[in-house]
Amino acid sequence: MATIKDVAQLAGVSVATVSYVLNDSMPVSEATRNKVLAAVAKLGYQPHRQGRNLQRQRTLTIGVLLPQANLLCELDLATWLLEATNAATSAGYSLLLQPADSQARGDLADGWISFGTALDPQLPQIWALAPPFEQPAVLCDAAFAAQRAVETLTHAGMQRIGLITLPRSIPGSARWYLGYRRALRRAGIAFDPALVVEPANNRFHDGVAAYEALAASENDYDGLIVCGNQLATGVVMVDHAKVPLIVSHSNTQRGISGFRWPTELWAHTLVRKLLQQLDGSAIAHRTWLNPSLVIGSLGFKEDLDGFNYV
Repeated sequence: MATIKDVAQLAGVSVATVSYVLNDSMPVSEATRNKVLAAVAKLGYQPHRQGRNLQRQRTLTIGVLLPQANLLCELDLATWLLEATNAATSAGYSLLLQPADSQARGDLADGWISFGTALDPQLPQIWALAPPFEQPAVLCDAAFAAQRAVETLTHAGMQRIGLITLPRSIPGSARWYLGYRRALRRAGIAFDPALVVEPANNRFHDGVAAYEALAASENDYDGLIVCGNQLATGVVMVDHAKVPLIVSHSNTQRGISGFRWPTELWAHTLVRKLLQQLDGSAIAHRTWLNPSLVIGSLGFKEDLDGFNYV
């Protein structure tokens, strides 16, 4: 007996597209519709009546509430969307992208992935950033990154480590501060609040101003961690490798040490766990993914022989 997957394979389309044609639930081009119907006729495919009714109750769509504008510079959104689309398509779903200020609705998508926008708690959902306590999430762990950065700098002999952190308005920014404090404590280094600068905004000139404020203070520092892509861009413009520097995103072309974030795994895991939730399976409340530190050619690579920093 032919299945909907057989029809999709013969027609050269996705399972979701076959469903759209048979249920007339989404616009499909005439050429694609004809290919699907021809495959149905050739295979003698007969959808189960009860199955079709259930299918009509599902959109076979995953909604994505996109990040706020001030977060776009921190995320490799193009890679994330490509990998999320691949993961959804392989399961017979499509993605529906909505601006951060949109209202998520159950008739638009079977479940939602949020980058920080509040959702109706009754909707199936999973969060990629700053989740409410009661909702499941898959998160890239900035606290792990901060700890790794401090460990690397202290291994190279630094004891006065500065931190230019993201503004508190940025979702997840507190994780950088948490990891920094935790790593200092484990290294037996006293925390000095004068070595922490929080800019007003997340723009490159805020990074310049934060660096200049730290450099002008009387508190000497021998290593620096910079959170945020835009802030790091500003710092790199004026720092000129005066002290060992680790930034939140690796830039090997400029020889700067930084982190490579697991964007592909993040996207696939979010989609997979949302689909498990839709199927009624229990999922972990929190899943943490760790970035890897890539040491560049500038600063202190020669001091790290034998240290497992990646």
